[in-house]
Amino acid sequence: MVKQAWLSLLIILLIPVFLFVLIIVHELGHTTAARLLGDPGAVFYLADKTEESRCIGCTYYDVSKLSWGANLTVSLAGLLAGQLVAVTALLLLQVHYMSNRWLRLFFSMTALTFAFSDIPWQVLQALTANLGRNQWPTGADLVDFLLLLQMRFDLSPLLLKGFLLLIAGLYLARFLWLYRRNRAAQTLWKPFVETSEA
Repeated sequence: MVKQAWLSLLIILLIPVFLFVLIIVHELGHTTAARLLGDPGAVFYLADKTEESRCIGCTYYDVSKLSWGANLTVSLAGLLAGQLVAVTALLLLQVHYMSNRWLRLFFSMTALTFAFSDIPWQVLQALTANLGRNQWPTGADLVDFLLLLQMRFDLSPLLLKGFLLLIAGLYLARFLWLYRRNRAAQTLWKPFVETSEA
């Protein structure tokens, strides 16, 4: 019972740390992509306040220096960087010699936080955005992604949002399925459950 309480407290205390790291990885993804694709002056800030707005985790780059495809890539790069970390953590949970419970907890929390914090938030922003009224760039990753697709291919906002929701839903469902099938993830809570039952 005491072990369970300590584990719960540890998880509660670590969630903000994982979210902070997620913001850094996400913005590094945007900044790195922007620099590689044509704007060597791209930079990110953990927090910034301008006359127009305040932001936590913001990347600044010159969109005019990048092609349409490069801007499309940069808008997705932050999300993809976070998912690369999530998938890597999930794969590391598969390693057979990972018998250390705390290491399993670390990789498990990394996988779940990076997958299920970033994507739902970005998708929610995109689904609630009015693509007919917003002008690119907005600074919201998936909104910008959809606006770029709409500008190039003149697609219906409803079609774009439906496609985004489908892709995000399939990805997260598959990720959760793989996580639940992972033996290390399944056994993560077992010692704590057995202790509380004793």
